[in-house]
Amino acid sequence: MDRNLYADLRIRAGLGEDVTESAQRAFENGLLKEANFNALLGEVERAREATTIPSGYRRGREYILNMLSVSPAGDSALQGFQKQALGRSLDEWNDWYNAHPDATIEQQQKMYRQLAEDGLNLPQTELSFPQPHYLVGGIFKPDLQTTYMLTKNAFERGEIDRFEFQRQAALIADWKRTQDRRSPPAEGK
Repeated sequence: MDRNLYADLRIRAGLGEDVTESAQRAFENGLLKEANFNALLGEVERAREATTIPSGYRRGREYILNMLSVSPAGDSALQGFQKQALGRSLDEWNDWYNAHPDATIEQQQKMYRQLAEDGLNLPQTELSFPQPHYLVGGIFKPDLQTTYMLTKNAFERGEIDRFEFQRQAALIADWKRTQDRRSPPAEGK
């Protein structure tokens, strides 16, 4: 998957541009995962129905877009990281908002502000990290034990071969090491 392409399409879709054709071509060429393709189509559909987008969702999306806007100046690698952070934060906001339809305005504000802050503080090394295929919990709060179990189950059902299982297990282990480095030390240590 091309993370910079996805982030660029996600940003453009978030700004109301119809990226359906570009997303379709990228998906057909193997540059987007099906879940990412579907997320883009959902964003395009929401933009088409702009009058029906809940104001809380719109406020959160606009806040994240403003906080994590991609600087036109600077090197292309930095712009790529900025796009990835913005795309991931928008995805996390969309997932959270859909999972919490009855959230109060205060809860919404707390979450979209936290996602923007997380996006600003996400180390560049983590942005370029590939995601496990069966990642549960999103990039900011991954549930790696469940992710591993889903991956193992997919292998046992024959959905992925041994090589892919080993590749995914190594990737999950990398995520675990990164998560351990980011976690605060336990009290008393």
